[in-house]
Amino acid sequence: MKNSITCAILTLALLVGSQTASAATPTQTASFTVLWQDNSGTNNDQEDGFRVYRCQGQGCVPTAVVGNVGQNVNKFVDTIQADPGATIYCYAVDAFNSVGSSAKSATVCAATPVILLPPGAPSGVTVSVTVILTIP
Repeated sequence: MKNSITCAILTLALLVGSQTASAATPTQTASFTVLWQDNSGTNNDQEDGFRVYRCQGQGCVPTAVVGNVGQNVNKFVDTIQADPGATIYCYAVDAFNSVGSSAKSATVCAATPVILLPPGAPSGVTVSVTVILTIP
């Protein structure tokens, strides 16, 4: 019984640290919403739950379990700290019960967008004064 993922990215928020004398490194929090169709039987009650797998990079194979949801749940939100810039994350889902697991769904991928930030504020600014005094 295979499940298909129908949607990937939901929201993306950019959190920028405060600027100090040393340049702050921005962080990006990305929330990926993974949705699938429950194909686990005619009454959809043959599964105990679903596992969601993730990997990073184009062409990767999702093997790291990033979450589980219960019976008849077909949505998982994966919120991660991502590098600013286009980072690709791929997901797959399987169903499980006391007998075993289904095959994984097809892999789907989504990328965080590239976000341009203003440059950091200059630091280490100093000023000096030179006085020339002429006495006639």
